[in-house]
Amino acid sequence: LALRLVAAIIGCSLLCIVLGGGIQIWLEYRQSLRDIEARLDFIWQCYVPALSASAYQWDEEQLRLQLRGLLQLQDIVHVVVREQLNSEIRDVAEGDDRAANLIVREYPLVYQAVQAIAVGKLEVRSSLDGVYARLKQQALTILLSNVLLVVPLAVIILVLFQRCLNRHLIRVVNYTASLDLQSLDEPLALKRSPSAAETPDELDQLVLAINEMRLRISEGIRHRQDAEHELQLRKALLECVLE
Repeated sequence: LALRLVAAIIGCSLLCIVLGGGIQIWLEYRQSLRDIEARLDFIWQCYVPALSASAYQWDEEQLRLQLRGLLQLQDIVHVVVREQLNSEIRDVAEGDDRAANLIVREYPLVYQAVQAIAVGKLEVRSSLDGVYARLKQQALTILLSNVLLVVPLAVIILVLFQRCLNRHLIRVVNYTASLDLQSLDEPLALKRSPSAAETPDELDQLVLAINEMRLRISEGIRHRQDAEHELQLRKALLECVLE
């Protein structure tokens, strides 16, 4: 019974952990997507004007330096500047172009001189692989931390159940199994401290009920024995009268 209780506690706890952790991971995933969108908007506001000027002047070294700075942003894995000012299209790329699970954003590069001049475009690729890795690590952390909390709690409940209830139930079972006509005068007693409450608890009521049943059985047997003895006397007296 104690093991079943512990198994039920562990099962329910793990189910709650999985549901709660799943909700938390989903919320973290949505927040990570919002963070990526915020970083992409930040690129549009802070990096695109400088990249437009470098692409207009076609300073490849400066472009590569700026693109490496973009790669320092979290989850940004690949950036390309494509200059289309002349008939010849020139590209400058940095990062890993083989990454999967991408969010791609393109920005027009417009150089603001006397008039706006379209220079080309900037392509930024953000990968969700880092998001998935962080969420996996977080899920493992949540699972391990909760398991380390649930397992000791289950062991404590098992020990308390064994000490407070299970051993007394075994004592009751052994007493009732060994009960016979010769041991009816021996009452059932549990080795436990008396209840602090004024009213007896469930174990006290169980012991009281078994002892009352024992007394009723013993009294019934004595009544039957007395009746049988009286019947034998009547039978002997009737035989004497008939003889």
